[in-house]
Amino acid sequence: MARAFWRLTAGLVLCLMASFPLRASATGAPMTGRDLYYLLVAQFASELHAPGLAIPAWKKVLSLMPQPRLLAAATRAAAHLGDLPEALAWAKHWHHEDPGNPNAARYEAALLLASGQDRKTIRFLQAALARFPQNARITEQLAELLGTHGHPGDARRLLTGFILHHPEDATAHFALGRLDMLQGQTDAATPEFRRALALRPSWQEAAIYLAESLRLQGQTLAALIQIGKFSSSHPGAILARQYQAGLYLHLGGMVQAYRIYRKLGEQLPDNPGIQLTLGVLALKQGNPRVAQRALGKTRALLPQSIASRYYLGRLAEKEHHWQQALGWFGQIPKGPYAVRAGLHALACKFHLGQQKMVLRHLAGRVPGHPEDARLLLLQARLLQEAGKPHAALKVLDAGLQQHPRDGEIWYEKGVAEERLGDQKAMKISMQEAIRLEPGNAQPYNFLGYSLLKHHEQMEEAAEYLRKALHLAPYDPGILDSVGWLYHLQGRQNRALKYLGKAHAALGNSPGIAHHLGQVFWALGRHQKARDLWQQALRAHPDSSILLRDLQQK
Repeated sequence: MARAFWRLTAGLVLCLMASFPLRASATGAPMTGRDLYYLLVAQFASELHAPGLAIPAWKKVLSLMPQPRLLAAATRAAAHLGDLPEALAWAKHWHHEDPGNPNAARYEAALLLASGQDRKTIRFLQAALARFPQNARITEQLAELLGTHGHPGDARRLLTGFILHHPEDATAHFALGRLDMLQGQTDAATPEFRRALALRPSWQEAAIYLAESLRLQGQTLAALIQIGKFSSSHPGAILARQYQAGLYLHLGGMVQAYRIYRKLGEQLPDNPGIQLTLGVLALKQGNPRVAQRALGKTRALLPQSIASRYYLGRLAEKEHHWQQALGWFGQIPKGPYAVRAGLHALACKFHLGQQKMVLRHLAGRVPGHPEDARLLLLQARLLQEAGKPHAALKVLDAGLQQHPRDGEIWYEKGVAEERLGDQKAMKISMQEAIRLEPGNAQPYNFLGYSLLKHHEQMEEAAEYLRKALHLAPYDPGILDSVGWLYHLQGRQNRALKYLGKAHAALGNSPGIAHHLGQVFWALGRHQKARDLWQQALRAHPDSSILLRDLQQK
């Protein structure tokens, strides 16, 4: 250990001697042993992230040798160590000692901004730009600040004037695109981001902003194609791949997002954020082994992670390990996960045989918390599971008195009404859910599929399903509904395309296997249909619909 320490110390000495000439004092006199000692201590303490030792050492260094290169090094060290007041003081001194250095001006501006002195930063950058009119970074920094502080016209003139003389500056085009997005002009932002990316093809932030500008214009699929091309040619662009996964999720593409995170998880096994997201996606995708491994790894990397405990509880709950799930939920302290954990703990107790206690608890608690829609939604769902659909509907109707504009409650009300056989009421509820949340694909899908199931208003059903598919083109439940629509229309090859994708995403789901098997049968591929049903039945031996398929065929 000692040998390694002195090896590192010797390396730092050599590095410092190379960086700072021996005649380095303010008077031009040779650097003394004392000067070098304090410089070594300052640099070494900064490397060890020890501000209590580093800051006093840098102060001593600067008192002995207040030259620009050392002021720059001290400023960067203090900023890295989180001592913004000292960093700003040294940046001002650095700028004063080296007024012709634009980096000194930029660093002082950045520290002013970090200290919350926005207006002062703008005035400072305006003065700096007068001295360094061709400096791209100062121009872009000033334009961004002007744009965010209500001066978009000045910011635009500044950037367009700079681009006129420097058309190949990628960051200027990027800054102009961000200004356009800030002003809601996404159509103008898109070509600027394209230009920035063309000039710097590996710039992932430009690729992400380009895709986001397309998404904001309603061109979500085009955004997905754009970021997909970039990610495939830049596999090391982690942020771009994460953004790509997010876009897939926005479009209902859970499977595609999960695949991206599987690869990211393998590539970055020690990244807790990626492991947590992988665990959550694996949980939703129905892959408990991957979920357990990823969430366990998250917990090992971040032992205090509340999120990992919560999702480990959700995993145990999904596996019907109710007591284990309760143990995890019991470890959640007060905070953002506490309420959700409490609701899931109630559901676990319900499934552990405490139905009457849980329903009684909710019946007493819901009226006292009318602002919390989650409580009444849980109460309604558990009443449904307890075989009390009319009581569930009554709870939802009462909830709508408090939350008339809550689309989720209207959706659950429609589900309850459909189970009770009240198609007319279901349709009204789902249409209200659609009116309140027009960007949510699920009410369209539920309503469209319900009409198909009852062989009613096929054209209207098709219209609802087209809208659902447009909103979430990768959602396997919607792909299943659209495939079944084509089957009922007699368009079996089209049906096969959509149902094949749904089956690939959800595997042996009984409903999807039933639908896909019916399409195979209609196409004359009888053995293929039987094999499919038998495979799904092995995974779901209690499925009445699969048993009926095999008995009837």
